[in-house]
Amino acid sequence: MVKFDRLYDPLSDIRIDRSELDAFDPKVWDSQGSGKTIPEEAASNLERLWLERTGGVEIPYADEISERSSVKEGASKTVSINAYERNPEARERCIRKWGLNCAVCNFHFEFFYGQLGKGYIHVHHLKPLAGIREEYEINPEEDLRPVCPNCHSMLHRNKQVLSIEELQKLVRTYGN
Repeated sequence: MVKFDRLYDPLSDIRIDRSELDAFDPKVWDSQGSGKTIPEEAASNLERLWLERTGGVEIPYADEISERSSVKEGASKTVSINAYERNPEARERCIRKWGLNCAVCNFHFEFFYGQLGKGYIHVHHLKPLAGIREEYEINPEEDLRPVCPNCHSMLHRNKQVLSIEELQKLVRTYGN
């Protein structure tokens, strides 16, 4: 079912409202079946009005609309978030126990990037801090694991955080 309330060109912000469409033919704009045709007279009047409003720009078909040549980014906005403190000693103790290889995919930054990657790894809380919402005592050797940023993102990709083992299984299945 199709019900038109206006004809609109998003590139130029030109609109033809429902009352104007009804003036051409009030029945055709509430189609309840396929294969409906806009009567020739209504189509000609609509095209004439469109060309009048656009200054001669024809209505593009969906596959004819080109992407805009420029895309803007970088506008400033203010964001308010809760940040949960991380203890640097907990990170050090986790890495001392588990090393710098990703616990999921085994990636090691220094082996891949040389000196630039030396000592770099994310540390993942097996029990997410955001879920606890308060300060608590942590056992870094048992509660934390080193993970690369890609795996860390995938662990937290869904609302329900994946376990290291669940992500390891996905890596074994799909990670060629």
